Amino acid sequence: MKHAPILLLLLLSLIGLSSPASAQSASAPIVSEADRFAAERIADMPDADPAARLQMVLEARKQTQGALFALAETHPGIVEQVMVARYKRALAWLDSLPPTDLHRVRRGEQIIRSRDLWRSTEETEAVALGTAFGFKAKKLLAVRAGPHEGRVVRVMVDTKTKGKETDRGIVELAWPSTFERDEASREALSKIFGARPSRHVQGKGSLLPLVDGSFEVPGTVGTHWQIEEAVVLGVRTPTSDVTVTTDDIALDGAASLRVHNNATTRLFFATTQRVEVVGGMTLQARAYHRTESVQAEFQQNEGDLYLSLSFEDIFQKPIGAPILARGRIATHGWELMEATGAVPTEAAYARVALVAGLSGTTWFDAVTLSLE
Repeated sequence: MKHAPILLLLLLSLIGLSSPASAQSASAPIVSEADRFAAERIADMPDADPAARLQMVLEARKQTQGALFALAETHPGIVEQVMVARYKRALAWLDSLPPTDLHRVRRGEQIIRSRDLWRSTEETEAVALGTAFGFKAKKLLAVRAGPHEGRVVRVMVDTKTKGKETDRGIVELAWPSTFERDEASREALSKIFGARPSRHVQGKGSLLPLVDGSFEVPGTVGTHWQIEEAVVLGVRTPTSDVTVTTDDIALDGAASLRVHNNATTRLFFATTQRVEVVGGMTLQARAYHRTESVQAEFQQNEGDLYLSLSFEDIFQKPIGAPILARGRIATHGWELMEATGAVPTEAAYARVALVAGLSGTTWFDAVTLSLE
């Protein structure tokens, strides 16, 4: 606890008791009160799935430069999609769709628009999108759109090549906000705005110093993240298999936390991390999970797949019941879990835990802890 005074100052700055860490550059867009209000309205929209995030992107397209610069503080990925050419072309095509088809995409459905259906503006935007991939306009076949693996909305252009073969160009939109991806978006936007959109360092949306929420650091489990017992079914063997994997199943960066169990597993673990906090805060823990053949077998409880947010005193003794956000079982792509709670006055730590106590394989990624 010898670093507690420094951490306390950091946390106090997060709740607005110090000035922002950096000022905007003189070349940054001017942000009016109306711009700030518009940005906050979009930032408060739901963002748990690709369809919801697409709604945010489409709404952001209507905003001024000042509003977009303000929105980039909390949602740089949304703003990058509005301002970078390859995404703008895909969004322009979406906006050219007949209202019924655009509504279907907004609801998270898959659509296909073959060439014989294109009319006027839609044809113009489809050709612009296709030629951006280097496809010849006269050989374009169709444009498709819809969610992919619970992660993004894909806009895909199909074209004829030699013989009966086809080729496809893909633009991914409405990706989730994650630490690594947001940093990449800020870098891209700094070249467009002439100033880097600063991350929130105070107020709602500010990140607390949870370390390596994307499991990218070698040896992170055992250093930044700890393994603790969570569910015991009678005896303590066999145990759950908890590893960090780089097998191309990752939402943020190249790695994710993988948990595998079967019907014989008796001891299930929580992967945990503690962050020092100050009483009176309201915190939100978020994590994405993905599953494959997850089910309850032999004494297992269907509710034992969850993200937990709990609070502890200076001795790491629990204060009150944990706040649980339960995940969906079976097989599905990346889905969000989020748990929100107020920090008790006597609390010294917030504890974030990831638990998969069911048969099958679960992946976790993009874990964050922020002020709500």
